[in-house]
Order: sequence, then structure tokens, then C-alpha cells
Amino acid sequence: MKKQITIDGENSDWYEKAIFILKDKEPHYVPDNLFLYAEQIVENHLKKNPQGLTYHSKGKTKRVKKEGSSAARFIDYFFNFSLFVCAVSIVIVLVLMFA
Repeated sequence: MKKQITIDGENSDWYEKAIFILKDKEPHYVPDNLFLYAEQIVENHLKKNPQGLTYHSKGKTKRVKKEGSSAARFIDYFFNFSLFVCAVSIVIVLVLMFA
């Protein structure tokens, strides 16, 4: 019979609950601090999927769209484009200086 461990994120400002479902067999390694381990898992997942969270349902992965206004997305795109233009300008200047 599988065991379920639920960790409430009462002291966390960014997650409500983390649920671990343990396998039937004895684990080789159990983290000392499940709170930190849950935070690391969520943080790593968000780093890998910055555009949105994913969840698994019946073997399929579905993407959940992050909330945010279109103005905020426009500002993000504009900022990324400006960084790109600055980087290209710096490369061009360096090439012209050393050519």
C-alpha cells in the first residue's frame, strides 16, 4: 500500500501544498528536510518551464498558461528585444574595432 505525505506551505508565500506519494518498496534515500526538498523540486520545475506550469493527466502533459496581462508580456518581449539589439551592437563595435 502506497503512503502519501502532504506538506502544507503555511509558511511559504508561493506554494500551498506539496504531496509526495511513496513507493511500496523501501526507499534507499529519504531527504532529511522534506520542506526544502519540496521547494527545490518546484523551483527546478519552474526553471525548466518558465512559460507555465505543467501537470500530468492520463499520461499526457498539458500546459497551464501563466496568468499575466498582455501589457506585461509586451514589456517582457520589448525588454528581451532591447537586450538582443544591445548585444548585437556590442558585437558589431568589437568587430569594427579589431578588424
